[in-house]
Amino acid sequence: MISRTADRQYELTQSGEYAALKAYVRKEIVENGKQDDMNGKLQTDKWDGKWRIVLFDVPESKRPVRDYLRGVLQRLGFREFQRSMWVWPHKLPTFLKRLLADPEMRKYTRAITTYDIDYDEDLRRNFRLS
Repeated sequence: MISRTADRQYELTQSGEYAALKAYVRKEIVENGKQDDMNGKLQTDKWDGKWRIVLFDVPESKRPVRDYLRGVLQRLGFREFQRSMWVWPHKLPTFLKRLLADPEMRKYTRAITTYDIDYDEDLRRNFRLS
């Protein structure tokens, strides 16, 4: 995970950078997340009326990446809206934005913010928004 450059410096390899990012995400979730007493999910500020949607289409050959992303979204409290489409009513944490921007993830993922999802009563109930 570490390689030596031509000028005798050390640097992280691509897999080392990915492992470091995963460790950073784990630390942020565990240490900085305020846990909700009811279900252990990350609490955030009051709902601003916007939905955050994370879409991904990670190929089978990258199954560990897909499983890891799905686990992070579950841990944060996202709900699976449809297969590989997850929804959340709060701003994306910085560490999740960094994860989605990582070269290993960004070619397979998109994040969308929207004010409107038709027939969102079930989502509002699920997130205890109304």
